[in-house]
Amino acid sequence: MYKFNFKLQSLLKVRIMQQEEAQQQFSQALFEYLQQKKILTELNSKLNDSIKLQQCEQELAKLDVPLLMSYSNYIRVLKNNISIQQDRLLLAKDKKDKCLKLLETAMKKKKAVEKLKEKKYEKYVHDCFIEEQNLLDEIAGR
Repeated sequence: MYKFNFKLQSLLKVRIMQQEEAQQQFSQALFEYLQQKKILTELNSKLNDSIKLQQCEQELAKLDVPLLMSYSNYIRVLKNNISIQQDRLLLAKDKKDKCLKLLETAMKKKKAVEKLKEKKYEKYVHDCFIEEQNLLDEIAGR
């Protein structure tokens, strides 16, 4: 019997490479998303700390007008930075989700070709079995 030869092996290799590329893109997008999320968390923490510090100093009556304005400006800048960072985080999340969908698609395409290969191999094994049985029947019939 002839050796098993899957005619779409090159397509399977392409699908595997596409999946690996999609996995890399997803990993990069996920890393970027987590970085943006970490930055946002740090900004929120700075804002909360600044507000608490301002309140403590107000309670202790240590704030004069210039210092109060400095705190207010700093808090305003932090809130603006948080707003900008939320937009960046949203963009990073969209990119991550898009890359995930591309990865899922690549995985499905690869799986389809692998299933086809598996079915072709099962047919090959079955054909080999039938051929062997016919050969044995022929030998027994002599």
